[in-house]
Amino acid sequence: MSITFRNYNSEPFFTEDYCKVREFLIRINADKLREFRLPWGAWEWAVTHRSLDQSNLKRIGLWEDEGKLVALATYESQLGEGFFIVGEAYGHLKSEMVAYAKKALHDSSKLQNTFA
Repeated sequence: MSITFRNYNSEPFFTEDYCKVREFLIRINADKLREFRLPWGAWEWAVTHRSLDQSNLKRIGLWEDEGKLVALATYESQLGEGFFIVGEAYGHLKSEMVAYAKKALHDSSKLQNTFA
């Protein structure tokens, strides 16, 4: 296991990073819906919705294991609400994800968070 962290590409809409996140959400929900607050369809809606704060896309955190996305810390449309999705074998990343979100996904007054 060689886990690396990087930020999401700052380009809006249907980028390579968009596809990686979409594939990750499909993969972790394949057997049963584990992440009901952010399934792949909601991700697609959020990324294309006009209320998305596109200036902060680069704040989305991605954790990869040998190039395969295994964890995601994101917001839905505006900073201040964090969504954390982590693959079953990568639960040890949760504290790192929360620390990252506190630094990068908060607005000036708050950070609500939801873990899958």
